[in-house]
Amino acid sequence: PPPGAPDPSASLPPTSDPDLEVLSREGAEDLRAVTDFTCPMRVLAEGAMAGKTLAGAGLRGLPGLFLTAVQAADAEGEAMAAPGPDYVLQGGDILWFAGDAAGVQSLRRIPGLAPQTKQLEKLKLRKTDRRLVQAVIAVRSPLIGQTVRDSRFRTCYDAVIIAVQRSGGRIQAKIGDIVLQAGDVLLLDTGSSFLRLHREDPAFALVSEVENSAPPQFEKLLPACGTAVVMIAVFVAGAVDLFVAALLASGVMLASGCLTQDAARSAVKWDVITTIAAAFGISSAMEQSGVAGAIAATLVSGGQNLGTGTPGVLIAVYIATFFLCNVVGNNAAAALMYPIAAGAAEQQGIDRDQMSFLLMLAASASFMSPFGYQTNLMVYGPGGYVFADFLRFGLPMQGVQMVVSVSVVLLDDLWWLGWVAGFGAIA
Repeated sequence: PPPGAPDPSASLPPTSDPDLEVLSREGAEDLRAVTDFTCPMRVLAEGAMAGKTLAGAGLRGLPGLFLTAVQAADAEGEAMAAPGPDYVLQGGDILWFAGDAAGVQSLRRIPGLAPQTKQLEKLKLRKTDRRLVQAVIAVRSPLIGQTVRDSRFRTCYDAVIIAVQRSGGRIQAKIGDIVLQAGDVLLLDTGSSFLRLHREDPAFALVSEVENSAPPQFEKLLPACGTAVVMIAVFVAGAVDLFVAALLASGVMLASGCLTQDAARSAVKWDVITTIAAAFGISSAMEQSGVAGAIAATLVSGGQNLGTGTPGVLIAVYIATFFLCNVVGNNAAAALMYPIAAGAAEQQGIDRDQMSFLLMLAASASFMSPFGYQTNLMVYGPGGYVFADFLRFGLPMQGVQMVVSVSVVLLDDLWWLGWVAGFGAIA
């Protein structure tokens, strides 16, 4: 500061961290500008996107992203504002997207697009070891004032910058030409060891990994699909048991690189397995203690007292199953209800296979609760839903499913009449 002028840093508490000051100033800016990364993507000449319109390629209205500009492959100079949906993509076009880290991550999963920078080809990392990492440039970082190219970022950090986020505005420039500033958030394509190596690096104020951000392996699509088809074919042919076929298929995918050891371990949902195992235990206890038989007798007698007979028992079992399914999940509900349903079928003279089909359908009808099935939970938070939304839309679906399921089970060998009636109603 000039002589006699107060030092602006003097007003800061003695323990304040300049990096935290930068982060707090970032948070005070316009939220949309702060949360938007600018990510240039290149259309591959031989890829699936070349020759398609923007609308036909599905690149308009992507979740968490929007297209801000396009630089045509045969055009010189600056990019033009995002053209209309009828613009035809060509190999070499540069598409500028703005969005959050999750949106940028989804861009990598679109066949026919690749990051604009070609530095990724020089990364000496296996694809399965790569991750997306967010790194904030620190106040005293040696990177400040340098372009990405001059900083030799890939060589120094074994990481490639694929998108940059800057408070107060979006950066529309080639990644290598961007002059880094304090507070810039870099989205890096790097190895899983980056956090361990650079968490305390003075160049960065904050480092964090984006979950589930390993790049897709499009080249492994055919081997993975082929392995799955062979597994099903071998099982259907009766050559081996399904468990053995699945185990062998998993081994082939591990050996071929379609699946990593970490991914295989994380795919085992121990909480689900434990829940199902516990449900089987409770189911066995209910059967041996007579509780299942008592509940089954109550259901049967209720159906007989109402004069509904077999349809009444089927409806009662269906209702009990889907209510339980919406509370504890479909697998546990099926395990708990099976002895009850089997007892009810025996007392009412219903074929056990028919009752099993009904139980299977009812246990898959978890429409009324976000906790009834994994996919319900997956959309519950990101979609901004509330519990009442599941009740409002799920209850009518539940009623329709119950009527159709009970009707098809009652028709038995004439189940195809249900299909004829359904298609006739639609037509």
